[in-house]
Amino acid sequence: MNFSLLYFRTKRKRFRHILSIGFFKESGNTLRNLGRNFFYP
Repeated sequence: MNFSLLYFRTKRKRFRHILSIGFFKESGNTLRNLGRNFFYP
């Protein structure tokens, strides 16, 4: 019981970590595209 709970907690933490990385990468790509469209019309 305790082991499965610990595994679930680490899994959830890793999932959140991957989610935040993906979000930052996507926001960076959109910002780069916006800058490219703004500076080079």
